[in-house]
Amino acid sequence: MDLRIEQTILVMATRFREPLSLAELAAGVGLSPFHFHRIFKAETRETPAAYLARIRLDHAAHLMVVLPDAPLLQIAFESGFSSAAVFARSFRLRYQQTATEFRQSKKLLVSDIAFPYALSLHRLPARKLSVERCPLDEDALCAAHRRLQQRSGARRSAALGIFVDAPFHQDRSTCRHYVALEDDPCPDPDRAFLLPGGLYARLRITGDIDALSRGILRFKSAQLDPSPYGIASTLAFERIEFPGNGELFDYRRSERDVFIKVRRKHEPVI
Repeated sequence: MDLRIEQTILVMATRFREPLSLAELAAGVGLSPFHFHRIFKAETRETPAAYLARIRLDHAAHLMVVLPDAPLLQIAFESGFSSAAVFARSFRLRYQQTATEFRQSKKLLVSDIAFPYALSLHRLPARKLSVERCPLDEDALCAAHRRLQQRSGARRSAALGIFVDAPFHQDRSTCRHYVALEDDPCPDPDRAFLLPGGLYARLRITGDIDALSRGILRFKSAQLDPSPYGIASTLAFERIEFPGNGELFDYRRSERDVFIKVRRKHEPVI
């Protein structure tokens, strides 16, 4: 993909709550609005406006799943929509049902088995990272993390897998996911991925993407729901420590710390 379009998609993924204009996005990569629109559509098969709307709608859909009691108007505003009417019309066009119907059909089905550990909370700083986009496919994840493992070399840096979309409520092929070295900050703010700071809950996961999805849903049901905390954002990340002794990383067998952004339940979604 054209690096200018990849850069724009990163901007959309991290700033979709803002009223981003075509002129602003084009200026960010040094193109006129006309040429930017043409190149973006050729690369993604969508207009910039349609792509941004899809990001906002997928974010709203995720919030409806993980925050079943949040008012739809709040979800609309938190997802970057200017009004409830625009949100309702756009949502119905994309999902072929109303937001209320979607929420009722997506009630989480989780195991009754509780996790054998207490809620672990961590306050983390914001970080600007140099990231690489990676499909949510176990073979692609193994290859991407092995490249990071080689780059890390003797430093034995940890890697981060950043989930902009959750794999348990939409097709994996549409999920935006990035990988990065933990100690590899991006000096160019226009190309950096901003991993927000704040309060995160940590859980330990072993296994493939299906195991990750099941683990997060069980964690929400058994640990977060009974607690004073709730999920604050669709964005989450996993921290991976590479094996030593020259052993190659295998995502399917790896044990990772997963960090989910949380808030006290009386606080607004961010």
